[in-house]
Amino acid sequence: INELVRYITPEFVIKQNLEEVYYDDKKVSQALIEQYHDLTLRTGNRDAFIDRAKTEDSEDYSERLRRIENETLILWGKQDSWIPVEHGQLFLDRLPNAELQVIDKCGHVPMEESPILSLNIYRDFLARVKEKMIDNMSVDLEHK
Repeated sequence: INELVRYITPEFVIKQNLEEVYYDDKKVSQALIEQYHDLTLRTGNRDAFIDRAKTEDSEDYSERLRRIENETLILWGKQDSWIPVEHGQLFLDRLPNAELQVIDKCGHVPMEESPILSLNIYRDFLARVKEKMIDNMSVDLEHK
C-alpha cells in the first residue's frame, strides 16, 4: 500500500484521516480536505509520510525530555484518538518546566479544531513566561 500512496492519494483517504484526528467531524469541511490534500501532493511529502509509517523504532526516548529546560507548553486534545492524553501527562512528568493544557471536545489537532481557545492558552502561557523572565532578570541585576 505504501507504493500506492506514493503515487495516488485520493481525497477520501485525506477525509478519513481528518475525521480520525478531529473530535468534531462537522469541522472537516471540503475546503479543509482540499487543503490537506494539496499539502500531501507537495514534493517530498508522500515519501516523508511513507518513511514515517515504516518506522519500527521501539526505543523509548522519553527520558531525553528531562534535558529540555525551556518553559514548555503541552497542548493536547482530550479526545485525541491517535495519541491518548495520557501521553501528555508523560511529557509533563519528564519536562522539568512544562505545563499541560488539555482542551475538551478536541482531537489530535486542537490548534485547528479550537483555534481561539488554543491561541488564548498560548498567549497566557507566553505572558507567564515573559513575566518569569523579567523577574529572573531583576533578581540577577540585584545580585550584581
